[in-house]
Amino acid sequence: MQLSPRLKPWRIRQLYQLTRIGILDADKLQHIGCGLYARGEAVLALGRAKRGRVPCPQCDHIVYRQIYYRQQHTTQPSTSEFSCPTCAETLTWHDCKNALRNHPRCFDCRNMLGWNYTENILACPSCKHTWTWQKYRQSIKHRVLLPCPHCNTVVRKPAPSKSPSSRPKKASVHWDLTCPNCKKQGQHIPSAFHCSHCGYEKQWGKFTKRQKRRIEHLSCKSCGHTFTWQSWKKQHDSAFAHTGNPAPIHQFVNQWPRCKSPGDQLIAIDGLIHALHGRGALAPVFIKGDANSVAQWLDDLAFK
Repeated sequence: MQLSPRLKPWRIRQLYQLTRIGILDADKLQHIGCGLYARGEAVLALGRAKRGRVPCPQCDHIVYRQIYYRQQHTTQPSTSEFSCPTCAETLTWHDCKNALRNHPRCFDCRNMLGWNYTENILACPSCKHTWTWQKYRQSIKHRVLLPCPHCNTVVRKPAPSKSPSSRPKKASVHWDLTCPNCKKQGQHIPSAFHCSHCGYEKQWGKFTKRQKRRIEHLSCKSCGHTFTWQSWKKQHDSAFAHTGNPAPIHQFVNQWPRCKSPGDQLIAIDGLIHALHGRGALAPVFIKGDANSVAQWLDDLAFK
């Protein structure tokens, strides 16, 4: 995965200054848009790597970690659909939560909230209620009544469906069952790991916890290169931030290749810049500078 440089703030400011006087510089749009696109792809690739799909440092072929296989054998969270009682649109509870993360609304009157970027405060113009962004997100997580993203009618979180089977879950077959004592193959017995060669035995939870802390070796089947997940993560975590809400980046990465005219390109870039302004911690991943200087620069850009 190639590391592209962050954009210099003066280049983006120059683009906006030219736009205000009616000039769309195609070269500047290409330079800034392609730079944001390359960084966005890298951020998304880092997220996929943490979920188990790691690009090989030599050939970019995808190497799958053990966590990827464990996730495939784990029961996924319920995504059961239900209908809004007012507009009859089909929803999932995730849709309701995600809509508020991108477009926050008041929980009482359901009006759009105003955002004070300097103080990181959300405020309702009608009810005068205020939240910090962190408190608002935490509140979304625990509520059972949220507005429908289509018609804003309050809907209730659906009751979780009962498991069709009460049988105990089987342990994933993809755990490495090498004995840490004699380095020979052991076995998973009920609630424990047991090695029949040396008699070593460890409670299953503690054994798997130890495995998560150990060095994870990876090998590329395409070029034969071997590396560790820890070394890959250390190299790329220093350059990119992992975000729990990458929706604006997904949107820009999908939108940019389809932009054919300078006007479309400017709209795509402006949309991402506004999203970075709202998510200050992510902005320094794309724009050169530290968190404070980039946040101040984005504030200046928005009001000038």
